[in-house]
Parts: sequence; C-alpha cells; structure tokens
Amino acid sequence: FSNSALACDFDLNEIPTSNNAFSPELIWGLFIILLHIVMGVVHTWFREKKTKKE
Repeated sequence: FSNSALACDFDLNEIPTSNNAFSPELIWGLFIILLHIVMGVVHTWFREKKTKKE
C-alpha cells in the first residue's frame, strides 16, 4: 500500500485515518474540485453582469 496506489484507486473508504488521511493526493483532489466550483461561480457572475449592462 503506497501513495501511488492510493492515487490510482481513489476510494475515500480505503484511506486510513492515520497520517495518510491528509495525503497530497487527497488535498490536490479537493483543491481541484474547489477550483472548478469557484470558476463556475465566477463565470456565471460575469455572464450575468454582462447581460445586465447591455
């Protein structure tokens, strides 16, 4: 069991609650998800702002 195996088969239930709970792969995955949400909100906000201005 290594970090590379954890990255390949990503399953939250298989992550031990020890030091590996906050592994770089998990943090990176959460960061990517958060970034997608923020980009979606910003994109929608800009589109609404442009529509109101015209």
